[in-house]
Amino acid sequence: MADEAKVTAKLHHPHLAAVLARGEDEALGLAFYAMRLVEGVNLRDLLATAMRNAKPLSLRERIVRVWRCKEVCSAVAELHRAGLVHGDI
Repeated sequence: MADEAKVTAKLHHPHLAAVLARGEDEALGLAFYAMRLVEGVNLRDLLATAMRNAKPLSLRERIVRVWRCKEVCSAVAELHRAGLVHGDI
């Protein structure tokens, strides 16, 4: 985890949360890193709501969703270029 935190701290991408601090709790022998809190709805809840509503999307809504997917893919690609794999995807 310490190596992952070190690599992540060096990344600068508009769609990745910035690492604010990293270190080790010497008393517990545990590594940590803290990242900027990103406010908003998580993907699981967004998809669940979309499935419940199941109404056709306007062209604008479709374009916005495709653009958001592009942003996420760009961020994940940046992680992959740095040799990291996002464990929650």
